[in-house]
Amino acid sequence: MHISVFRRYRVRHNFAGYGASQTSELVLIQNALSCTTKTRVSREHKRMQTPEVMAADKASVAGGEENHSRRMVTEKLLQYAFPASHKLPFFAFGYNEQYQERGWSVYEPIAELKRQGLPTESWRITRINEQYELCETYPAVWAVPAAASDNDLRNVAAFRSRGRIPVLSWIHPESQATITRCAQPLVGVSGKRSRDDEAYIQHIMDANAQSHKIFIMDARPSVNAVANKAKGGGYESEDAYQNAEVQFLDIHNIHVMRESLRKLQGEAERSGASEGKR
Repeated sequence: MHISVFRRYRVRHNFAGYGASQTSELVLIQNALSCTTKTRVSREHKRMQTPEVMAADKASVAGGEENHSRRMVTEKLLQYAFPASHKLPFFAFGYNEQYQERGWSVYEPIAELKRQGLPTESWRITRINEQYELCETYPAVWAVPAAASDNDLRNVAAFRSRGRIPVLSWIHPESQATITRCAQPLVGVSGKRSRDDEAYIQHIMDANAQSHKIFIMDARPSVNAVANKAKGGGYESEDAYQNAEVQFLDIHNIHVMRESLRKLQGEAERSGASEGKR
């Protein structure tokens, strides 16, 4: 037996299965529609259409009685999983749960940086992006090397994709080793260089007196990084950036990673089914 109850913000699936002993087992799965990434109708049989919900965490729910019409089920799934396409209000505006604390004050960037022990002699806090004019996809408050002026930051932003300059994400409380994040440099096929960007990377290394080398971890496969030069991007050259070592992590784009995860999920499900038959 399969029952689907649709609510304003959640879809609930009740599955009741009956074994040889005629005892029933109830499994309850709740999936927030705001986390739904795909809804489809699979056709395992010409006369059978099974609605299937796939969530962002790759959880998948499918079901239905073979002789029962699933048109209404599928339509409701599509409506509430993708409200914008059906002129329905978004979950965030329709739910209206009341919280004791204002959401805007849950994360306070200055307090978070101070929690990490900043500012220090080597790192300072800047509000240069307070109006999101330098980089619209970065926060308003940054932690940057103290040796770099705001004018230096502007010059570096001009050489980084979408203005995403290297800014501090984490600092070790004792060794002062740091993790900084940034976008690719705008090297291009001609191999352009930026003295300001090269000096800025050196400032990051100099901020830790114990460090004599800086590792640049490029998440892309090296082939992709080279190909991006044709689009005006690229990667840091070890010849231009002194004391730097570039390492490619060989992580493919989101589409390849999603397909890889789908295959892993399928293999895990097949393995689980095989174990159950033993």
